Parts: sequence; structure tokens; C-alpha cells
Amino acid sequence: MQKSDLIVLHEMAEQEMDIRASPHFVSAKLAKGGGHITMGVEAKTIHDLALGNGDYLVILYVVDREQFQKLKSQ
Repeated sequence: MQKSDLIVLHEMAEQEMDIRASPHFVSAKLAKGGGHITMGVEAKTIHDLALGNGDYLVILYVVDREQFQKLKSQ
């Protein structure tokens, strides 16, 4: 059985591996079959993604704000 993405993310966080997060919501719009979400990132992250410096994967998780903030503040 394959691990869930969230378990892998948790393990990466526990081992202090390279995870970059950005809470900077820019925009969202509806599109055929769903929608598009635009998020902002730091200049170094966009530079690394655009120039292929490093092997990074962009993943968007949408979480319940109240639950997230409650756990984060504990």
C-alpha cells in the first residue's frame, strides 16, 4: 500500500527536509470542468522553478483554515 501525500509531507517536516510553503493567494477563477488558482511564491522559489535549479514539485493543498490555525497554534 502506498503512503498518502500527507504522511510523506509529515515525514519530510519531521526530518526538516526542504519544504517551501506560501500562503499568498492571488486569484481564482472558474474554468470549464473546474477552475484555476493562482498563488504567489518567494522570488527564489519562482527562480528555481523557472530555471530548473533543483528538483522541485509544486503541490497545492486546500485545508480548513480554522482547523489548520488551531493545530498550528498548539
